[in-house]
Amino acid sequence: MTTEEAARILKKMYYDGMRTEKAWASIVLFCIKYADDLSGLSFRELLKEAGMSTNYHNCSSLGRKLAEYVTVDRDFP
Repeated sequence: MTTEEAARILKKMYYDGMRTEKAWASIVLFCIKYADDLSGLSFRELLKEAGMSTNYHNCSSLGRKLAEYVTVDRDFP
């Protein structure tokens, strides 16, 4: 997955999450769901490409760590 593709998906999930007041959770879920695809990509660059604050960088770490232990069984939101 390219940075541009990932940014497009992240941006959609983020704004869908904002409508339900779960934006932060949507970022973590994105990182869990696409953990393997995000390998090798800079999450800070991905956030910039998506037009989002780089303050969400910590969500990436959390999501990638959780991805080892959880699976996504339905789409968000």
